[in-house]
Amino acid sequence: MHHDPCRQKASYDGSTIIARDDDSGSGRYDPKRFVAIAPENQPRHYRSVLSHVEIDLPDNPCRYSIVPNVLPNRGILAEAGVNEHNVAMSATETIAVNERVLAADPLVELRPADAQAGTPEIPGGIGEEDIITLVLPYVNTARAGVARLAELLSAYGPHESHGIIIPDVQSVEEARRLVEYAKYYPLGARGFAFSRSAKYGFLPELKQIGDYFTATNQRTLLMPQCETAGAREHIEGIAALDGIDGIFVGPYDLSVALGAPARFATPRFAEALDRVIAACRASGKLAFIYANTMPEARAYFAQDYQGAAIGPDPALLVKAIQGKLPALRDTPKKRKGEAAAFGEYIHKKRGDPHWEDAPFFYMLLKKINSTPEKNRISSPPPMRNGGSARRTCPR
Repeated sequence: MHHDPCRQKASYDGSTIIARDDDSGSGRYDPKRFVAIAPENQPRHYRSVLSHVEIDLPDNPCRYSIVPNVLPNRGILAEAGVNEHNVAMSATETIAVNERVLAADPLVELRPADAQAGTPEIPGGIGEEDIITLVLPYVNTARAGVARLAELLSAYGPHESHGIIIPDVQSVEEARRLVEYAKYYPLGARGFAFSRSAKYGFLPELKQIGDYFTATNQRTLLMPQCETAGAREHIEGIAALDGIDGIFVGPYDLSVALGAPARFATPRFAEALDRVIAACRASGKLAFIYANTMPEARAYFAQDYQGAAIGPDPALLVKAIQGKLPALRDTPKKRKGEAAAFGEYIHKKRGDPHWEDAPFFYMLLKKINSTPEKNRISSPPPMRNGGSARRTCPR
């Protein structure tokens, strides 16, 4: 684990803090819990709830923590944890692929039994539900975790889209090991078998084993992140490796590694970005980067970056909502009198000094209470929980 002095200051004693959030569906929240799994409580035979895949597990698990859902309806869903060897792992990712990718590299999906056709159930591969339980208790280093995950994916395949992020790459040797784990012969040493991940040997390219290795190596995009001082110093060698398809720059961590957190206008940071571009251009590799906004992404494209991840999904959603709020607050003139009367009512009932925000809340209540009678404001509209509309005004 790379210990950065700036990161250690996140807690008063320098300990690492890990938390889990969740992409819960609209109107639904799945409660979470923290569990420490003792070796004797780790299953020796595992069966997935979602894909029904069954796997015999090693008999030497270590103690580890997980943060699963309270309800077991979607399996263990351990999601994140740390084991007794101080190896941390997360299996939470939102990712999607298009039909062209699936046509070339299909998922290993559960096929229910068909009584009429007389065909048995065919289990699917592994997914988010399973990964922590299958990997974290059996590894003593992060490198061993990557290797075990690669073995499991080779043997059982995924039933949902997967992406593997490799942060904190420090050297050419570490990047070379990533290629070894991720790519088949002759680029790497990824394990191979005629199992479900290879569609039981029935994929067209498996007629010639070399064709399968070539096709799969081309489909497997491997892009280490440049976000450490070590990666910056060795970027030319990392980018030049056969099997490395490109470099992804993490600007925030890179700025911390350069001693100027979030200061992206410094000459040293600009020099680091130029160095990544030059290394990728010299090796014919892709250069990707994280950007907060579209204008920022366009500026990176002008510098010869070929791709950008533009903001996390929650941030994009919040910005979209914020863009609509001014229009909601701009109450039509014909409603000004009613809105003011509503605000006056709130002010008198609670002595709330923020009743000037009433036009916004009034419009929301108008949306909820659609009948003409409820739209009138002679009395406060009732709320579902039995309270009154005054609860919607901020303090």
